[in-house]
Amino acid sequence: MERDRKRMERERKRMERDRKRMERERKRMEREIIEKEREWREIEREWREKEREWREKEREWREKEREWREKEREWREKEREWREKEREWREK
Repeated sequence: MERDRKRMERERKRMERDRKRMERERKRMEREIIEKEREWREIEREWREKEREWREKEREWREKEREWREKEREWREKEREWREKEREWREK
């Protein structure tokens, strides 16, 4: 009977240790999850910032492209006018 009682006591202590260990593990995992979530939020924030910067650059490039097309059109027009004048001068 005494042996049974000791065995039961050892079992109880072992179970208590296991319970504490599992509780520590659970808390550790919760902390890791919280940390990972924080890291992901930071990554998402950085990603949104990069997207915003990219959209801004894209907008700037489209504007520059539009300006260059306009300049190109103006130069072609000037070139046409000069050729026309040159032709007129030759005819005289």
